[in-house]
Amino acid sequence: GPAKIRVEGAPEVLCTEISLPGTCDGLGDLTETTDKAFRCTLTVEPTWYGDSEVVITAYNSAFMPTDGTHTENWYFNPAISLSVTTNDGLPIHFEDGQPGDWVHSLNKMQVKNVAEGGVNMWMFIAGTDLTDPSGASLCPTSNVLSIDNMYYRAWSGTQWTSWEGWTQMSKYDQNADCYITETQAACYGGKPVPAWDLSAQIGPLENLLTNQGTMEIEFKLHYPVPCIGTFSEGTIYIFGKAV
Repeated sequence: GPAKIRVEGAPEVLCTEISLPGTCDGLGDLTETTDKAFRCTLTVEPTWYGDSEVVITAYNSAFMPTDGTHTENWYFNPAISLSVTTNDGLPIHFEDGQPGDWVHSLNKMQVKNVAEGGVNMWMFIAGTDLTDPSGASLCPTSNVLSIDNMYYRAWSGTQWTSWEGWTQMSKYDQNADCYITETQAACYGGKPVPAWDLSAQIGPLENLLTNQGTMEIEFKLHYPVPCIGTFSEGTIYIFGKAV
């Protein structure tokens, strides 16, 4: 007989019979006279929501059902959410400095994964160029302080940006793709945060923010020469991509 996936007791998927593998994950050798193997693909529907029991049910030749010994509970269509604050409640701000100086942020960004259903997220950071609202500025050749003059350092638990500490910020691009592979990762122009260092064999798990986990990010800024003005307008973006 066939096999089906049932969600909260309702049959949702008729599984496809496939060739028998040699063994079945600890159940021993399989024989064609008594055993069958199935591939089941469940597509989550937009209306499903919340914690639901998922079970595979097998039917014999008389179509009598037998539920699988092991069931799973899946949380369908969880709301993805981040809490983004600073440790002092103020926008990110920096030490005073002169052209040619490096100045550090006087506060830190704090990011918490508050998604439903225990969802973990891959994290990315990007920013816009900084501008002077007065317009009377020059840094070094225009009224724009480029975002590539800013660097970030982040940590979440035992995960750090790198042993050296600082990574150059990249520019936000609303038209750029979001992707993550074994060798590359980006999202709307943003870089992985806290960590992504292939030379040290650090990969996708190093920019993972666990559910209810918190990440802190601090910044430093380089003033070119010359640099005249107060560059107080700009945005830092944080992106979370569900795992």
